[in-house]
Amino acid sequence: MERALKSVFAQRPVDAWLWGHEHRCAVYRDPAGLVQFASLVGHGGIPIASGDHGDVKKAPLTYHYQEEDSAGLTNLGFVVVDLSDSSALARYFNEHGVEHWAEEF
Repeated sequence: MERALKSVFAQRPVDAWLWGHEHRCAVYRDPAGLVQFASLVGHGGIPIASGDHGDVKKAPLTYHYQEEDSAGLTNLGFVVVDLSDSSALARYFNEHGVEHWAEEF
């Protein structure tokens, strides 16, 4: 991905990058410093077994949501991003409306 977006990154670092997924929620660190805040905002559509997230130990994660229900499926959820003039606040909620993570960037 870094090679494909090399011309974009050459102009300036990216402040935030949020993308969707069916059943996973994670916040990443960018060791190269090209993206200040990177978040996979998923967990909104298809519940999966909490152990089916792949090898997340290899990813440079700040946060990885794995809360599960009584059947062993990861709870679904969503994110609300509040924007201000100089920063943003991402608040992550589970399917019951309970906030499980927040991060300002």
